[in-house]
Amino acid sequence: FMEYGHGIILKDQKGIVQATIFEVGYHTPEKTSYTIRLAVAEEYEGKHLGQNLVLYSSLIAMEYGSRIKRGIIKFDNLASMYINLNKVGWICDAFIPEIKDLGAFFKIALPLEPQGLLGNVISQRKTIEFIRSRREHIDYELIEFGDFEKTKKIYTQTDFKVVAVVLNGWLKERNQDLLLAIPANDLNLNP
Repeated sequence: FMEYGHGIILKDQKGIVQATIFEVGYHTPEKTSYTIRLAVAEEYEGKHLGQNLVLYSSLIAMEYGSRIKRGIIKFDNLASMYINLNKVGWICDAFIPEIKDLGAFFKIALPLEPQGLLGNVISQRKTIEFIRSRREHIDYELIEFGDFEKTKKIYTQTDFKVVAVVLNGWLKERNQDLLLAIPANDLNLNP
């Protein structure tokens, strides 16, 4: 990946690795930069280090001419889903029900352009307003986090794509963590 991509390794004052991100570029028609590994040490969680690593890595990928960043994210990793979707702006553009011996994953995409990098960040207030002002099953779908069958159905039988995590407590009427999905056409994605 160092020859065809880039890696960022952050060490503390003692030389201990505290965060990493690695990418490799592919010269596909969409000029993909594929995120191989993003990791942040527990003691640095909640300090926006992962978010800033993704942004910095995205700028490097853009310098190389990449137009989209891609990766995968584990289906049942709520913290990672929240950070990547809500804080960074990734979109879950596909669902992989099973990677042998690893489990289910979402394929994720992040447009490498200013709007994609800065405009896809999710606001709690605006998300609640969106849900309350739109029609469920038409303008959006809410999926209980971890509901494998409904997630699979959404991705195989509809054009809805997961774009945000709605944390427990955001909606008084729903007492659980949820995934918010909206139609691919509203995201300018092909269904």
